[in-house]
Amino acid sequence: MRFALFLCLLPMACVAADYRIDCALSPTLEAANRIELRAGDKLLLRSGCRWTGTLSPRGSGGPGKPVVIDRYGEGPLPRIDGAGAEEALLLRDQEYIEVRNLELTNDAPTEGLRRGLLYRAGSVGRVLHHIRLSGLEIHNVRGFLGAEMTAKLTGGIGFEVATKEAATRLDDVRIENNHIHGVDNMGIYLYSESVPHPRSARWEELRHTGVAVSGNKLEDIGKNGICIRSSLAPVIDHNVIQGAAARMHGNAIYVFATKDARIEFNEVFDTKYHGLEGAAYDADYNSEGTIIQYNYSHDNGGGLADICANPAAKPAGFNDGTIIRYNVSRNEG
Repeated sequence: MRFALFLCLLPMACVAADYRIDCALSPTLEAANRIELRAGDKLLLRSGCRWTGTLSPRGSGGPGKPVVIDRYGEGPLPRIDGAGAEEALLLRDQEYIEVRNLELTNDAPTEGLRRGLLYRAGSVGRVLHHIRLSGLEIHNVRGFLGAEMTAKLTGGIGFEVATKEAATRLDDVRIENNHIHGVDNMGIYLYSESVPHPRSARWEELRHTGVAVSGNKLEDIGKNGICIRSSLAPVIDHNVIQGAAARMHGNAIYVFATKDARIEFNEVFDTKYHGLEGAAYDADYNSEGTIIQYNYSHDNGGGLADICANPAAKPAGFNDGTIIRYNVSRNEG
């Protein structure tokens, strides 16, 4: 591991540092995981290198000075193989952080609680800002294949937020231009522990804001491609999804407990139909004002879109104001 010069004249006036990790010098991730990153710091992994285990960097950036985790040098993306761990890359309670240009994989002989990348927020009692994930290749993640929530919290990229002890939420989350393939159960998901919805008492303090899932390519996804929950005005756009619900029923893109979500300019095809669901797009329970527009949908076993509502569901099961317009649907089931 090679460190850039780090100079700190005053506790609050530190010069940002570049930490460069070379697998020839650091064959494990232990050294990288010991670094305490500060505003403006960069943790750079050498291109062409491979590591086994979990990268779990520490520290947050600040407004205008995010912590950046990226690669350096020429060659293939630096690869982290979780080798059956719960995550290949774990972020915990961090903000003003940007992660890009890594390859993550996490295969195993049997199913398990696994993700390629997991962002986990505990009950910190505040807003966590500016989380950016881009240019990642995530593949061969062996999670659980199932319809229960434990299974839905496995897959390629996951966000999990604890909310029951103290109000915690995310702001300015962008998941952009990633390639996710061959994963179970989910491609990309955002989940809050208490699943607040627009009519719940804690909606204002718990709903996520500034969420965008854009320009991603997803292929061969065990169940759902993209699921965003408990967010105000999330945008899911310009994604291409081929082969969602590859091994279990599900819709390719859906929102749950959201308000004013926009699902637009996506292309979804070859979603499998297993006797249930199998649609390209889905406005699911407890959502208001979902707009599904300007999408291209073709060859999906369950058709263009589902709208899910059940007035008898507890604690709620509403779906109000969904609009589906200006889409092209071709050769659908």
